[in-house]
Amino acid sequence: MSNIQQIRQSIHQFVKRASEKHQAKRILDVAPDEWAVVPQFYKENVTTLNITEGCDIKADICDCPQVASGSFDMIFCLEVLEHVYEPFKAVSELFRLLDTGGLLFISVPMFFEIHVPYPDCWRFTEMGLRYMFREHEVIEFNSVHPGAAPLHYTMVIRK
Repeated sequence: MSNIQQIRQSIHQFVKRASEKHQAKRILDVAPDEWAVVPQFYKENVTTLNITEGCDIKADICDCPQVASGSFDMIFCLEVLEHVYEPFKAVSELFRLLDTGGLLFISVPMFFEIHVPYPDCWRFTEMGLRYMFREHEVIEFNSVHPGAAPLHYTMVIRK
């Protein structure tokens, strides 16, 4: 199985597990259209956000003042943070959009080739991710580990 197939399978299973454990009335999916995994499992209450056309909210996740604070109970940000120039700013904005007690679902690559959509700026380690989310409760942390090093990580964080 290729790296991309392993990542896609991991994300699919991650969202499936999330849908079996967690429900919400206000869900935000921050992802490119080709990663439209969340609507497969959450048929209703999903709002999409991206920097391209064809989504519900066209905005930069690093700064989207058009969306009110606390607007969502759950946010999925899958394979996105490596594509933003300022990932710490993006995480801060995600938590601003998340209601108190809400859940943030993250997936990011560790060892993976540079890929579209560009820009592709970052790779994340477990230590870096734990630092990035240190002010919140990490309730789940997983890695896809097909070889000597992790391919990518998934996390669930409570605000």
